[in-house]
Amino acid sequence: MAQNWSKQIGTVATALAVVFSLWMIASVGISDSANIVISPDEVSAATNTSFSGSATVAPDYLDRVAVAGAFITILGTSGFAVIKNNKDNPEFIRVIMSWSPVIIGFIAFSAFNTEIMDLLQGDRVWASYDDVQNSYMGFLAFSMVAGIAALLNKRA
Repeated sequence: MAQNWSKQIGTVATALAVVFSLWMIASVGISDSANIVISPDEVSAATNTSFSGSATVAPDYLDRVAVAGAFITILGTSGFAVIKNNKDNPEFIRVIMSWSPVIIGFIAFSAFNTEIMDLLQGDRVWASYDDVQNSYMGFLAFSMVAGIAALLNKRA
């Protein structure tokens, strides 16, 4: 019985993580989102401001990993299923696909726990942030919840 509620929470949280990651990448733009991961020095000033608070400071390492996680979420089986978790893929792809909610959730908790707890507790003032910041924190918060649910489901 306990496994049913954790699966439902995980499913809803994963769906919300997909929605927020799509929103974030659409708000930033696919090109700028890819640049965050691959070449952060080429990111636009507006994107820099959304991620770092300064037009001249590029997104940091954790932002780069989290945005890569957004791409994995969208392209993986939770999103458009472009990348599938099957035996034909190399082992490292299967591990990343299988554990991505936990990995992203850990990054979210370790780097953004105050912002995420504000969101989950209903204390976030959405109007104080732009679309990129809101969708980024939504993606991280619901990825963290999905990661916790995934851990509960793997243990059961």
